[in-house]
Amino acid sequence: MSLESPLPAPMVRLTEAVMAPHDEVLRPPEAVLPPDPEQVHAVEAVFAAQEKESQQVAGLLGMWAGVAVLHDIALDTFSPPAGEIELDEEKKKKGQP
Repeated sequence: MSLESPLPAPMVRLTEAVMAPHDEVLRPPEAVLPPDPEQVHAVEAVFAAQEKESQQVAGLLGMWAGVAVLHDIALDTFSPPAGEIELDEEKKKKGQP
């Protein structure tokens, strides 16, 4: 079997456009001042609230996972094994004429 394709594939040539560098460095129209202490405090409060919220979400997810595991354990504990159910059904069928 030949590795060559019976159909000709089109040749694609990739070219890159070279752009001239800028003469000036682009800067914002106004000078950026450092944040005020009030602004710093507001930003810290926002991030502190997000951290508290994320801890609450993690706690809720942990509770949900615990309940799911408890549900599975309860099902395994209180449901009869599969082999015993089949044996009980066969005994009932044999006992009935």
